[in-house]
Order: sequence, then structure tokens, then C-alpha cells
Amino acid sequence: MNETNRQDLKAMVNGAYDLSSLRIAIGNRLCATYRAKLGLAPCDPEKLGSKEATDILTTLRKEFQKITDGVKKKLPSLKNFVGKGIISSYTELCLVETYINIEEAEANAFAHLKDMVKEFEIYNSFLEPIRGMGPAYGGVIISSIDIFKARTPSALWQYCGDPTKAKEGFDEKDRQNRRSVTRRKCDLVDRPYRNKAGELSVRKGLAYNPWVRTKLYLMSVGFMRQGRRQYTEQEKELRKDIRAQMRVCKDKRVMATLEEQLALVRPTGPYGNKYGEIYDNYMSRLQSHPKYGIANEENRKAEAQHDAALYEKNLKLAGEMGLELEDNPNFVSKNYSPALHRMNMALRYMRKMFLIDLYNAWRAIEGLPIEPPYHEEKLGIYHQQTRQGAV
Repeated sequence: MNETNRQDLKAMVNGAYDLSSLRIAIGNRLCATYRAKLGLAPCDPEKLGSKEATDILTTLRKEFQKITDGVKKKLPSLKNFVGKGIISSYTELCLVETYINIEEAEANAFAHLKDMVKEFEIYNSFLEPIRGMGPAYGGVIISSIDIFKARTPSALWQYCGDPTKAKEGFDEKDRQNRRSVTRRKCDLVDRPYRNKAGELSVRKGLAYNPWVRTKLYLMSVGFMRQGRRQYTEQEKELRKDIRAQMRVCKDKRVMATLEEQLALVRPTGPYGNKYGEIYDNYMSRLQSHPKYGIANEENRKAEAQHDAALYEKNLKLAGEMGLELEDNPNFVSKNYSPALHRMNMALRYMRKMFLIDLYNAWRAIEGLPIEPPYHEEKLGIYHQQTRQGAV
């Protein structure tokens, strides 16, 4: 792998995501500016990803095209400007133009990634065929991960933010009582760096790359959605017929029956990708798990609310006494959702399986030695396919 090309790709990927952050920030400001003009309450919270914000930006684009006659980046002069619709001043027109220009620059930056990632064999042979993996996430993986430094799959898990550690009070070898690594103080590690004087020093820092962790989480959500079972042609026709009946149905009872029939039509075709099947299988295990399963949801919620109330009480008491309460890595929010917890557990497992496959494929391409994952080398646990392949 050409390191120069990888560094060039890294600069391009970081630049594209910087433009994305800038576009979101400008879009939020535009939405806040035009809420009052569109008759929206200024006190309500607003986010760019909401339908309300999307409608605002769509309206602004249409008004901008009317004023500029559809000619890109060609504004009328201040003397010739005539306000139309909600864009009533020249300053507002310039703000909308800035947003549209940033949006176009962002789209162009991500479009250029399609050609750049094809220079790398790992993308062409392994990443691109995966449904749900595009040039953006492929660029993040190739530019951020140095496969020469990741000597084991566990090292790759560590860098990407998916390692686990023993819960407080439990042995490190206890596989049933482990938790994910967080940003809490108790999970920080010593990081060497050079201070202003040029001397080598040590400071506390995260044990992983937070930006890569975020992008891989979003990637895993895409894998989950794109990797679901596909509907067969017969199932598609059946759903189409039911929906056609629902559009003309006026009887509430018949409508309820049709909705039940539509819900019962489950996809039985092949999975969109390998990792969708891994997610579904692990989720099925978790749903019947004695601790995390559906049958124990109410108990888990009650425990979380009790622990959260106790922690808040101790935190208030420590504040009154002028003491600093020790960080609790096992703290669970009072808004704990067992279903969301199971989803995150299944997503993390799916990511780790993906990273194992990435490690094996990439190290093989670079001609580097391949080490078995931790659960095989240290714990002697082999999955079905791995065991059959070994035999």
C-alpha cells in the first residue's frame, strides 16, 4: 500500500467531513433565522435533521432559485435586488447562497472519493462488494487505520473503540460481567506526548480514536439496514396488493385487519449482506437471554431507575459535603431502554466480526502475518464455520 496515497486520501476524507460539519452549522443558523418568518415558535428546539428544518431549507432553495433565475452562483446586484417570498433582504440572499455553495462543495468532495478509494486493493476486493459500504466509509477505514500497526484483531478493536473490560469488582477473565470502554475518567489511559518545551511527558487520554468509533457505529447501522432479509417477488406482490386495498378502504375494522396482514408478511429471501445475518442471529440470542432478554425487561428497567436514583442522591450528598464522588463506570441512566441496549450490543458484535474480516483480508493483501482473534487463541472458542474450516 502506498503510504503517500493513503495520506492524500486522509486529507480528502477529513476535508469532506469538515465541509459536512460546516454545512450543518450554517443550515442550523438559517433555520433559526427563518423560524419566525415561517410562523414557527422560536422557543422550540430545532435540529437540522428534523422534518421541520428540512422543509425550511427546501423552501429557501426554491426562493433562491427564483431570485437567481436558476443560474448557479450568479446573484443580482444590490441595486437590482428585489425581495421575493421569505428572502426579503440582500443579506439573507447572501446567507442562503453561502449555504448552497457549501452544500455543493461537500457533494463534490464526496464524489471525488469514489475515484480515490479505487486505488486501494482492500476497497476493490473486500469493502466495495459489501452492501451498505460506500466510498465515504471506505475512505474513513482506509485513511484512518494503519493495518501494519494492527498486529492482532484485538488491536484493531481497541483502536476503533470496541474493546471490553471487566466491570468493577469482577475478574478480568469473567466473560459474563464485562462492559464497553467509555469516555469516563476511569477508562482513560496514559498517553505519551511532547510538551511545549519539547520534553516527553504523559497525560490521560482515550484508549481509542473517537472519530473512527463514531463513523464505524454509523456504518454498522447502515449494515444492519441494508443487510436485512430481502422480500421475495411473491412477498412483494402480496404487500403491494394489501397496500392497494388499504388506499381505498374506508372501514376502520377492515383497515385494522389489513394492517395486521401487512405486518405478518415477513421477508424470507436472502440477506442483503453477511453482517445483516450476523446481527439478526446475535439479536435472537439476546432476546432470549436470561439477563438481557425480553422476559426480563421490567426487572432491568426497575434496577436502572433504582441505581440512577441512588447515584443522584449520593452525588447531591457529596456536593453538599464538598466531596467529589468517584466515577461510576457501571452507572445506567434512569431512561434505560432494554431494547436499545440489545440493539447496541448486537451492533457492537457485528462491528467486531466485520473488523476481524477486514483484518484477515487486509493483512493478506499486504503479505503480513495473520493472528487468530482473542476468543480463539486465548479462550478456545470457535464459531461453527471457523471450526469446520479448521478441521
